[in-house]
Amino acid sequence: MSLARRFRIGGALGAALTALALSLSVVAAPPARAVQAGDYAFERHWGARGSGDGELWSPQGIAVDSSENVYVLDTRNYRVQKFSATGAYLGQWGAQGDGPGEFDVPWGIAVDRSGNVYITDTGNNRIHKYDEEGVYLASWGGTGSGDGEFDFPAGIATDAVGNVYVADAFNHRVQKFTSGGAYLAQWGSQGAWDGELNAPSGIAVNPGGNLVYVADTRNHRIEEFTVAGAFVATIGGLGGRPGRFVYPQGLATDADGNLYVADSGNDRVQVVGPTGAGIAVWGSYGDRAGQFSHPNGVAVGRTGRAFVLDTENDRVQSFRRTTRAAFTAAPKSNARVGRAYASAVRATGFPAVSRFSVVSGSLPSGLRLSATGRITGTPKRAGTYRFTIRAENTVLPAATKRFTIAVLKR
Repeated sequence: MSLARRFRIGGALGAALTALALSLSVVAAPPARAVQAGDYAFERHWGARGSGDGELWSPQGIAVDSSENVYVLDTRNYRVQKFSATGAYLGQWGAQGDGPGEFDVPWGIAVDRSGNVYITDTGNNRIHKYDEEGVYLASWGGTGSGDGEFDFPAGIATDAVGNVYVADAFNHRVQKFTSGGAYLAQWGSQGAWDGELNAPSGIAVNPGGNLVYVADTRNHRIEEFTVAGAFVATIGGLGGRPGRFVYPQGLATDADGNLYVADSGNDRVQVVGPTGAGIAVWGSYGDRAGQFSHPNGVAVGRTGRAFVLDTENDRVQSFRRTTRAAFTAAPKSNARVGRAYASAVRATGFPAVSRFSVVSGSLPSGLRLSATGRITGTPKRAGTYRFTIRAENTVLPAATKRFTIAVLKR
């Protein structure tokens, strides 16, 4: 169903929404490979179709603050919802309309370092500013192509000093403002050459505050600019292989300068390093954990969690980078015949270690290892026992380590 029909909007805005809607081009993707350390693994999800607290209807924008609270633009419900990093509902604000602080198709959202929240009120062609609790502070914009005017403002981002950048989609440009809405600059024009744009819908600023990334959606690529608007580089192009995109939408950066792309037409997320090299790709079409249907937004928290807005599934999914299991605690190395023994082996990793087992050697007679890492029992014979324990999680190769327990006579 087209966006125009879903939002029941006609006229020019309806046509614009239809034009921006994803044409699901069939692009062959490469075969899946085994999960490796450093890839991203599913952590949890929340949300379902509806209008109650914590429910979502065609969400389009997502952002995270310095405390890792998550703000979701619940577009079809004309509101913002705020959640904890684990998905606990914290509050909401907004209503349909064209008055101060009201929305008509809210699309993009950003949070600055002071906790101020900026929203692109796309149907009304303006920007709203709120505090972190949703108290309305200011608005700016209007319909048009002049300085400070918009035609479908979509993505929005802020830099370290509070400047605001807006992907002005159907003016095919980026506009830059102060945190109070004063116009500063613009760049871009319609086209496919370097520095040109075609319906840009996502935008992000690197943590150093000197580069702006723009999702050049209809050109199926990411354009990189300086904060003054000078063209730097192009990332990607149309395709289904890693490093290529189909209608990229939301963008985000992490503390290391990596760029996260909601590769919406490919139903996946891609991560690109500061040099443009691919780091990770995950997702496929579907409604199971870790699958997506048109992911239109992505945000990254201070702990490195990636929050993905799974738009057509009306939910948020969070992911963390996988780490191979690493042993952090060894069992007690001494025991005595006839005396009860209780100790444990521990290991960390993500996903969490799911099973411990002895893979070579043997425990002292009378002791046993549980799947959770507990070693208990009463030793029966003196001696020195050497054994190797394997720690497994659900997706990565297991880790192993050799241990020794010396059993003394009574």
